[in-house]
Amino acid sequence: MEVTITFDQMYEISSFKVQADDNDAYLISYLNEGTKEWLTIPECGAWGMCTRPEILLTEAITTSELKIVATRGDGWYALSEVQAFGEKTAVPEPGILTCFSLGLLSLAAAAKRRKQK
Repeated sequence: MEVTITFDQMYEISSFKVQADDNDAYLISYLNEGTKEWLTIPECGAWGMCTRPEILLTEAITTSELKIVATRGDGWYALSEVQAFGEKTAVPEPGILTCFSLGLLSLAAAAKRRKQK
């Protein structure tokens, strides 16, 4: 089983919480500058669906994509919830940069016209 979650932009994530079938193990990978980094989500000692303890990262990651892969267990995989805690990063979007640049060019052109008069 493999699930991919693609965010609408970059996020800085500091921890995860996963609820899945108790006797299966999963890996969470995240896209990080073209490389894949892996976090292991261990098996849980309960029956049915089990919420794993929160995984606190020693250093926050910045990513736009997560992938959850079942690695071992009884072959009956179930994933019900994945929570990634963090915040949006302050990465300017290309459209915003274009508008800002055009605004600056307009102001410069207006100032130049005023000087010529």
